[in-house]
Amino acid sequence: IAVGGESAGGGLAAELCQRLLDETKRCGNVAGVLPLPVAQLLMYPMLDDRTCIQTDDMASRHHHRRHLVWNIVSNRYAWKCYLGPDFDPGDDVIPEYAAAARRVDVTDLPPAFVICGELDLFREESERFAERLKTEGNVDAEYVEVEGGFHLFLTLDA
Repeated sequence: IAVGGESAGGGLAAELCQRLLDETKRCGNVAGVLPLPVAQLLMYPMLDDRTCIQTDDMASRHHHRRHLVWNIVSNRYAWKCYLGPDFDPGDDVIPEYAAAARRVDVTDLPPAFVICGELDLFREESERFAERLKTEGNVDAEYVEVEGGFHLFLTLDA
C-alpha cells in the first residue's frame, strides 16, 4: 500500500508515514500494527506551519509573483484550523505529528515522490523536505518542480 495526497492531504500522508514508522519501531512487527506504506506520493504538500510566519512577499521572492490560488492568508487560516485553539502556526512546540517538515529524524521513511509547481506557496518547503529525506534520511526521494505550476494544478477530484 502506498499513501498520497494533495495539499493538506499530502501533509497528512507524510505525517501518517511518520506515525506508522514510530509505532512499528515502538511495537515491533506484532499483530495489530499496520505495515509501513511502500511509498509516499506528495503533491504540493502542506508540510510546514512555519511557512505562515513569512509574508507573501518573502514567500514569492524567487518567482516575483503573488500566490493567487493559495496564499499566506489562506495558509495561516488552514494551519490555525488544523492546529486548533491551543497552538498557533510557527509556535516553538506543536503536536508531534502535526507538521511533517518538523520531524528531526527522517531515516527509514518510505520512498517519496514530491511534486510541486514553481508558483506554489509550498514549493520551497516541498523541495526542502524531499532533499532532507535524501540527504539526512537516506530515503529514495524525488522532487519534481513543474514550470508555471500553481497550487492544485494536478487536482485529483476533477
